[in-house]
Amino acid sequence: MWYPSRMRFVAVLMVCLAGVSACRFKGADPVERTEPGEWPFRPVAMRIHPFTSLELGPRSSVIEARLELIDPVGDVTKGVGAMRFELYAEPPTESRQGQGRRLYTWDASIAALEENQAHWDSITRTYHFTLKLPERPARQQRLRLHVQFDSTAGRRMTADAWLDAVERE
Repeated sequence: MWYPSRMRFVAVLMVCLAGVSACRFKGADPVERTEPGEWPFRPVAMRIHPFTSLELGPRSSVIEARLELIDPVGDVTKGVGAMRFELYAEPPTESRQGQGRRLYTWDASIAALEENQAHWDSITRTYHFTLKLPERPARQQRLRLHVQFDSTAGRRMTADAWLDAVERE
């Protein structure tokens, strides 16, 4: 026998299930349709993880860059391709972003299995790159890291992040 509370539960469950099928994850594009047999969990977006940092040392300075590749439903996934990192010194106001002077560039590959494994951190589920700076950046300088990922499938993704310097000993 159906009771009113059970009917309410079933109605709420149906509404929730309908809502889940239409939801989108933060930062993700709508789910892309794939051909039968095509792998659907390929990267469609990239973000620079908040753990990314600029570490200033007495002898050397490095950027510890951490990147996430995002699949069509908003989950972190792996990718295959080439990374390009660019460090910019930006003017004091954010309104002129993109007008900065490029200081350094680095290129890295995650196309081969060994390269991909070497950069993948399974604990944070991010790609990790240590980028050595030839010179210590000037104090009070606003620095922006621009990253470009070109997948072997021909898709290009970019991301930007402001870096705050952390002194290390």
